[in-house]
Amino acid sequence: MENALRACCKGIKIGKILIHREGDNGQQLISEKLPNDISDRHVLLLDPILGTGNSAVQAISLLIKKGVPESNIIFLNLISAPQGIHVVCKRFPRVKIVTSEIEIGLNEDYRVIPGMGEFGDRGTDQERKVHSHPGKGILAADESTGTIGKRLASINVENIESNRQALRELLFTSPSSLSYLSGVILFEETLYQKTSDGKPFVEVLQENNVIPGIKVDKGTVEIAGTNGETTTQGFDSLGARCQQYYKAGARFAKWRAVLKIGPTEPSELSIQQNAQGLARYAIICQENGLVPIVEPEILTDGSHDIKKCAAFTETVLAAVYKALNDHHVLLEGTLLKPNMVTPGSDSPKVAPEVIAEYTVTALRRTVPPAVPGIVFLSGGQSEEEATVNLNAMNKLDVLKPWTLSFSFGRVLQQSTLKTWAGKKENVEKAQAAFLARCKGNSEATLGKYTGGVVVCVRAYLDNDKNVFFEADSDSFVTKRMAALLVQGLSGQPLEQIINAGVENPNVAMNGDSGNGKLNSGETASDLKKDWGNGSVLGSRGMRIKETG
Repeated sequence: MENALRACCKGIKIGKILIHREGDNGQQLISEKLPNDISDRHVLLLDPILGTGNSAVQAISLLIKKGVPESNIIFLNLISAPQGIHVVCKRFPRVKIVTSEIEIGLNEDYRVIPGMGEFGDRGTDQERKVHSHPGKGILAADESTGTIGKRLASINVENIESNRQALRELLFTSPSSLSYLSGVILFEETLYQKTSDGKPFVEVLQENNVIPGIKVDKGTVEIAGTNGETTTQGFDSLGARCQQYYKAGARFAKWRAVLKIGPTEPSELSIQQNAQGLARYAIICQENGLVPIVEPEILTDGSHDIKKCAAFTETVLAAVYKALNDHHVLLEGTLLKPNMVTPGSDSPKVAPEVIAEYTVTALRRTVPPAVPGIVFLSGGQSEEEATVNLNAMNKLDVLKPWTLSFSFGRVLQQSTLKTWAGKKENVEKAQAAFLARCKGNSEATLGKYTGGVVVCVRAYLDNDKNVFFEADSDSFVTKRMAALLVQGLSGQPLEQIINAGVENPNVAMNGDSGNGKLNSGETASDLKKDWGNGSVLGSRGMRIKETG
């Protein structure tokens, strides 16, 4: 470009600006050799490609600092990505951009042109890769050391690095499970961990066409003067950390903002602080080559009804997208991770179809169609509830301009964790449980989930013919399956009981999630005959034990 410019404009003064990330320290190395009178001149800024716009912003900022008027700068390049043009125009509206081609599709290495090297800006085609494959979602494996410690404690496993690594390896090497995932959100520790064979987890994921992501926030702190409302921290050196995470293999990031519903909450202060924080995080990520997942979570704690949750969800999302626009965030290069619209945890439950209608309506009123994908958090729901509700949303017959998928953590891992129990001999069974959850949620993203009876139920019969149950959860689906088993012990075909819709009110429920399915036409006698008293019922995950 320099030689061509000299041939066209003889006698022109040419200066040089070098912008490069120096090593692993995340700092920008900017070297410049410019004419002393540059502030009095018009400047043609030459760069072969305009990708994310990060280098362009740095160079233009340097010229303005040297006294060059913004209107005197013309940016010339051979090829541009839409994001780069958007970023430069929003930041410097009076700078003129001249390009020979705008390239929408970036290559598999996230660069506009293969082989441009370290100086080439990186684009953000990752968001398409993360969400664009039908039937795929995101595994949230970004629990902090404290959070994962609580989960390990629930299975009496010590919270040490080797046990955390073993759990991650179990998940990331689960046969076939990764085929249902497009991305995995990692904690910083996990980003640099390896398998027991010495292969980095990042490479394991990449080899299975799963994009590594990274949690970049540092948790929440209380907003002074509020009733326990919080804002998210983690902006210190965020840009430098994003650069380091990119070099380590991460291609997207997540930042969680937390709001609550109460008598006077969420306050306007809480809404605005969290919206502005999400927007600031998002633009920093985009400037450093990471796709930001924007996560404004409204907690389910409370006795509010679904209408109140819907109203505040709309208010919060509207504020978030206003802030994203104000910060010049490219919406096409983002994903949204919201809560589903549900009643409070202390309120009566509603049908999945009701949750689907309220949730999709709230999204249609607030989320621009430029956003390519929405990946839901589970928000305290049981494994079955979260999956059934996601399925209902995808079955809803209304226009939905975005992909509706999942970004679940506990919902995908809970059964796996309990099956594993920290024992090597249980790894294969635990991976089978993980596969079942991934497959079920994959089906839900397509509106094809038929696992309404997928539960794990254990039945006990005493000498007085009283039947007691331990089951996966207290969800309606699980209770109904337990009731069917109660009737099934009487010898009636389960198909007849299902058709009759019979329920037993005297069912005692206890426990956590699992997987399994009963076949129509089977009786309890058939089950005991096939698998025996007290035995594990094969891959169905059910057990019947007769104690009397």
